[in-house]
Amino acid sequence: MMDALPAVLLLQVLQFLDHAALHAAEQSSHALLTLTREHELWRALVEPHVACSEALGRAELGKKVACLAQRPAVDDKQLLGGVEAFSSADRPSESPVNTLTSSRCWMELHQLQTTETQPQEEQEMTTLGERVQHRCGCSTGHSCYWSSSASTNENATEFIDYALNGPCVVSAVQIVPYRVFWHPGSPTYAPKRVRFEFFDVDDLATFQQARRLVMRPPVIKPFYASHDYEVQNAMTLQEFELPRKVVASKKTVLRITLSGRHQAQTFELPQELLDAEEDRRPKYYCCLSYVNVCGVPWNPVQSSREDDGTVAAHTYSMSPNLRMAALTGLAVYMTACYEGFIGRTRRWE
Repeated sequence: MMDALPAVLLLQVLQFLDHAALHAAEQSSHALLTLTREHELWRALVEPHVACSEALGRAELGKKVACLAQRPAVDDKQLLGGVEAFSSADRPSESPVNTLTSSRCWMELHQLQTTETQPQEEQEMTTLGERVQHRCGCSTGHSCYWSSSASTNENATEFIDYALNGPCVVSAVQIVPYRVFWHPGSPTYAPKRVRFEFFDVDDLATFQQARRLVMRPPVIKPFYASHDYEVQNAMTLQEFELPRKVVASKKTVLRITLSGRHQAQTFELPQELLDAEEDRRPKYYCCLSYVNVCGVPWNPVQSSREDDGTVAAHTYSMSPNLRMAALTGLAVYMTACYEGFIGRTRRWE
């Protein structure tokens, strides 16, 4: 019955199906499976909701991407591959490489904040933070954070470029600003806003070599850029969900742009030691303790001769009875649509 229906009618119905229904339709009829592949319906289904690396081929933008994009993101700590470039660092020890792992002080403070039944007083929190960061070592020169260079402009912009362990699907980015408990007033040096851009590099080794020669790489051409997000000036884990999921390749780099600075340094030097007017102006900093991306990793894409539906084969496998029910229901629905179409055509004649 299914094969007797016109292909144009079957295609019209298939184009209205969602993710789960398209899986069911493929397994109900070989004719529907053929139409789905010939007209790249999986690619059409996923394209409005994801942004794809330009280094990925057309074969990689179909069913596998659609299935991965449907999966819930995980707090995967293996999706960031390393730091590729950055705009500045106040000292060599305050490199953005420190943001790739959770620091001891952040983990201890986070544990205390989540287990305490009553919120701590600010003075108690400051004293506790000083002790925790002394144990961490970051208050004695063993930096566990990234710090920008000083700027008298509170609207200064910085960036950090991270390599991604692609291919993967990225859905959100997490950051933890850094709070300096041993500075007067225990200030937090968060950026005011963040923006996320994804771009491809033709040769990652060449890109890395260029970074050694100049701190700032050439202007990038992102295949996806988010809007600006407001950042709280607090040492808390802040997650920013991307409006569209990003399908990254092995050549994809994530640029985090940090705009503006909440806080000026709280140390005050004696005025007689400050010669120029520039020295007397406040010095603003931006500091991050941790950066992570949430998403779904995937294995290398299979060849075209293999089944491109392996990702969802177990999730959407049908019992014989369910398959027959789906086939019968879909056939009845399409037959009704076809008869209605024929009836309207005859009335027009």
